[in-house]
Amino acid sequence: SVDNTPPTLELNAGTPGQIFRFPGDRVIPLEAVAVDNLAMRSVEFYANGEYIGAAEQYPFGFNWNVTGTGTITFSAIAYDQVGNSATAELTVEIARSGA
Repeated sequence: SVDNTPPTLELNAGTPGQIFRFPGDRVIPLEAVAVDNLAMRSVEFYANGEYIGAAEQYPFGFNWNVTGTGTITFSAIAYDQVGNSATAELTVEIARSGA
């Protein structure tokens, strides 16, 4: 049989709507909820369009090191075993501690 069905993907970072604080929060825990009708291969993670890492087994996650304040757009691409893919995006705010 031919697998033409892409996986589904949801990208999360902490609790919904969470504002991270610098320098108190040292990492942003990215979690990709990736599901395929047959089998997943991997999830790649990006910060502002730049590749930051990948996860090849469930749970698909990546800890991104916080280095300053600002708004970061994270994205993920989930691949199933035959190369079908899905993308998701999430914007996270990092504020100065005490702000």
